[in-house]
Amino acid sequence: MRRLYNKAGRRITGMLVAGSLIASLFAGVTLNTNTASAEENYADTTEEISEDVSEESTEVTSEDITTEETTEITTEDTQYDSSEETSEETSEATTEESTEEAKPVDTIDEGIATHKDDSAEVAEATGLSAAEFEVYMDEQGFPETYKPKLRTLHAQHPNWIFQAVQTGVDWDDAVSHEVNTPSNVVSVFYDTSSNPHYNWRSTNVGYDYLTDTWQHFHGSTFYAASDELVMYYMDPRTYFDEENIFSFESLKYSSTQTEAGVRAVLNGSFLANGKPANASYTYAHAIYLAARQSGVSAYHIASRIKLEVGGTPNSQLVNGTNPSYPGIYNFYNIGAYGSSDSGIILGALKYAASSGSYGRPWNSPYKAILGGALFLGNDYILQNQDTIYTQKFNVCNSSNRYWHQYMSNVQVCPSESYRMYQAYRECGLLNSQHIFKIPIYNNLPQEPAVLPPAKGNPNNYLKNLTIAGFSLSPAFKCSTTTDYSLTVGASKDCISIVGTPVNKYARIAGSGIVNLDMGVNKVPITVYAQSGATRVYTITVTRGRGTETGFFLENELWYYYKNGKVDTSVNGFYRTYTGAWVLLKNGKQNTNFTGLYKHYTGSWFYLKDGRLHSTFTGLVKHTSGSWYYVENGKLMNTVTGMVKHNTGIYYYVKNGRMDTGVNGLTKCSNGWYYFVSGRMMSNYTGLVTYNGAQWYVKDGKMQNKYSGKITISGKTYKILKGKVQ
Repeated sequence: MRRLYNKAGRRITGMLVAGSLIASLFAGVTLNTNTASAEENYADTTEEISEDVSEESTEVTSEDITTEETTEITTEDTQYDSSEETSEETSEATTEESTEEAKPVDTIDEGIATHKDDSAEVAEATGLSAAEFEVYMDEQGFPETYKPKLRTLHAQHPNWIFQAVQTGVDWDDAVSHEVNTPSNVVSVFYDTSSNPHYNWRSTNVGYDYLTDTWQHFHGSTFYAASDELVMYYMDPRTYFDEENIFSFESLKYSSTQTEAGVRAVLNGSFLANGKPANASYTYAHAIYLAARQSGVSAYHIASRIKLEVGGTPNSQLVNGTNPSYPGIYNFYNIGAYGSSDSGIILGALKYAASSGSYGRPWNSPYKAILGGALFLGNDYILQNQDTIYTQKFNVCNSSNRYWHQYMSNVQVCPSESYRMYQAYRECGLLNSQHIFKIPIYNNLPQEPAVLPPAKGNPNNYLKNLTIAGFSLSPAFKCSTTTDYSLTVGASKDCISIVGTPVNKYARIAGSGIVNLDMGVNKVPITVYAQSGATRVYTITVTRGRGTETGFFLENELWYYYKNGKVDTSVNGFYRTYTGAWVLLKNGKQNTNFTGLYKHYTGSWFYLKDGRLHSTFTGLVKHTSGSWYYVENGKLMNTVTGMVKHNTGIYYYVKNGRMDTGVNGLTKCSNGWYYFVSGRMMSNYTGLVTYNGAQWYVKDGKMQNKYSGKITISGKTYKILKGKVQ
């Protein structure tokens, strides 16, 4: 039983259930709604309950929904004889009459009409052929990204009905309201220290990177979900398979539901075949009847109660043994909020014990089951929050959008959906008619959200960062600051960097001995978290020059210094102490120059951004418009023949210059080639005329070793050593 905080300070006022049916069940007044909580692996949201609304009806007593007489009833699905099931208990009570007064048997008044069943209204959408289903999806307005998996589900279960719900909500806007902020924790998930899912936990909310610890938002097992995890569970496409599609199933009552189906949902808990203490009815029968009377799905009621109270009858919320509120029950944890388990239980029982709406006080199990069902129906299911999905992500109840949410656990949809899937499968109802109301968002990304990797601690912070013998500016402390600076003398050609990560599983790259150039040095220190997340710290180390003269590399640019200052009188093409050639202008590398540059020796070089491009081989265009062949950055004016440009195309050059006057077959060092305007026609295969004869050319090269026959444009030619005969 766990309660988590929803949007701070917001109170939700419920609306009265209209109609004579509900009025005949309970005389209710306006209720400021709250949320329910989850046991074990799931948590729900809490909201503040207000009892300051005037009550317009008289207090409801147990006689409103119980009777002293046992009653045999027949439903469409179950023959229920309460007198037979309680005969043994009645006998025991009679035997003990002499020593103590027998407790009255708790029974149910079953004479109230069944709530309207809406399932028949959409029956015409079942059993569609594949072609009809395509038309139906278009009529519903399903996006293309929804259709592939919906087709699969329809093929497997043709009686299932998929209804598109046009929310009118922009996806990014919806996400912004459902992700957590420091002042508003609305999405949590279950996690444990024995099997932690660190990468699912938010590092923006409830996380202290200094100590690498997360805040628990209830007990010790619930944490704020990361933005990526919230988006994954928000994306409707996450649920398009057999087991998860029931996240969108309509939670309204259907006449196809049975008491046996209720037991299937309750299977594995004390609720499945058990009875409340001193009661004539089973939990399953009470839930089934409450569904018929409230208009809420019997299977949803069963799943919700099982989720809230767990698998054993020990909770004081369901056994009526709390000393502060004896004989009071609350199967839904409605009104449960607080900072401890005991406080949460007392909060829920206080709400159940108060006189007011939904038949309170809930002084019998059935009153609590029915009252909670009416609460669900009136405040959620009948307010366009009629699926498990919309009870977590309220995007359809426009009057209370985003904050009138029953639970905060992002994992609740797959968990409750799977319960429903199992129940339907076990009782043979999986292929029956089911209505699924699937939300449509505006501007939903084409690619579905993916489940982020669960494992690996995301902490990528440094706890300590030191430079032996020096101090950083600003002084290092574990924080979000990642840029630091340091100045050393000209004689200091290296420094020793030591870093310690906050998390012991993180690793550091870039620490240790780092060599320094004269001038400014950027030293990156990268921290790799266990999850793979990275954080880069940058230390800017300036190595002083004193009165030195020479070339210095700063921020990957070359400068020429004289007596510790840039010598602006230096211009020209020079070789530095590293062997690099650079073009200086006013003592600084001329980054504005790219092209061919003539050295004072008469040689030409190809420069890029003022530096010799020593790895370039290919053709370079001169300012005159001519193209020249360059090898390893130097113009090759002694080369005549075919050369390869860096684009992969071959050209003919003469004395290093492209000869655009070369046309036809031209002899090169390794054969004859076909050129047009100096370019070798490597994509040409056919016949070329040279010296009055025709020659066979393939891929631009004369085939002077080929003899045989070829066919070109439907005509056959005989070839002898490349020449047409």
